[in-house]
Amino acid sequence: MSSVGDRTDSANHHAATETKEGNCMNQRRVYMVLLIIIGVALIALAIYYWVTPAGSLPSFFPGHLASSAHKHVKHGVAALLVGIACCLGAWMLSGKQRESLSEPPQA
Repeated sequence: MSSVGDRTDSANHHAATETKEGNCMNQRRVYMVLLIIIGVALIALAIYYWVTPAGSLPSFFPGHLASSAHKHVKHGVAALLVGIACCLGAWMLSGKQRESLSEPPQA
């Protein structure tokens, strides 16, 4: 026979578990959105490196060489690979999270 105290403790534990899971999901979503933004920006930067001569790059970009017609293909490839890695990381974060093996199953 269960008492009122047992039901209250169970309800509090359930609410605390939901809050913890909710915070974890919000944090994962924030990381996912940040990775997508960074990934898309890096892919756009890769395209910019491929189509813009080094002399026309902004001076704060790595590879800026005044009055140079050279295009930085390697910089573009590096930006593309890191951008794809960021997008893959966001994709992995969007999947379902496995339950921890250390926690007993809830009835």
